Amino acid sequence: MKAMIMSRPVSPRKLCKPAIQKLRKNAESEEMDAMEMLFDKLAHMIPSIPKEQKLTKLQILQHVIEYIQDLESQVEFHPEAENLCTGLNYLRISLEQKSYDI
Repeated sequence: MKAMIMSRPVSPRKLCKPAIQKLRKNAESEEMDAMEMLFDKLAHMIPSIPKEQKLTKLQILQHVIEYIQDLESQVEFHPEAENLCTGLNYLRISLEQKSYDI
């Protein structure tokens, strides 16, 4: 008489694990591709970044920070800066009042 071997049922989690891992890996890959595309776009927006040189993400961020700081100082010391600030404050106040009216 042959002995019957009882096999335990396979958990659905074990069956799905490779599929879940593949989906997760694809999602991570798509996210990394999107981030890479955004860093490339950012690098092309900053005039001080050499277009022919490959930079790390950290170097791109350093250039971006310097560029923003330069723009801030240009706006701060521009002869029309006071008028700009007054106009922005007026706009902010009018938007706040409109939000109360709603």
